[in-house]
Amino acid sequence: MDKSAVKFAFVVLSVSLLLSIGFFIQEYNENNILKEVMLADAGWNDAATINMEAGNYYNEASLSYTNKDWDNVVKECESARDEYSKASQELREVKARLTTSKLKHNLIDLYKNAMIYSIAYSENMYEACEHFEEAARYYKIYYAEDTPYEDPSFEMGGKSINQMNEKINSHDDNIRKFNDVLAEIKIEIEGMLN
Repeated sequence: MDKSAVKFAFVVLSVSLLLSIGFFIQEYNENNILKEVMLADAGWNDAATINMEAGNYYNEASLSYTNKDWDNVVKECESARDEYSKASQELREVKARLTTSKLKHNLIDLYKNAMIYSIAYSENMYEACEHFEEAARYYKIYYAEDTPYEDPSFEMGGKSINQMNEKINSHDDNIRKFNDVLAEIKIEIEGMLN
């Protein structure tokens, strides 16, 4: 075999080896990216479960509000805030894990964005519950038997309800933004799997 044939065979072998290694590295990175995303999904699912529990407390507070059971509004809102706080912390931990990951990929960036909106909507509801509690405390004063006519409690309760509604609107906006990111995540994953 002449030297040029050996050289050509060596080049072909080297290129094949480099392509194989490149494919292996790409496959390895994609597997690690999918593993990282699956861990993020697990954390997000935990937070979603906690948020659902918080929503149940919030719904109970709403029923109590309808029934003018002001003390129960406060009690249920306090429980809801505890759960929204837990969910927000769980989401912060997921986001921190993704942020500190050495893996660089659009899918991980999309998941970080999803966590930002998830944290925001949990915090919006936490704050909505604070305003709801405040309104219930004002209405309890206003609807007490010996409340003077000029007492500002009713007006203050109304302001708190307006602030609560602003937080709920912010929550709804963040849900829409989160859903937009979810659509992008779906497209990115479909692209990786094809």
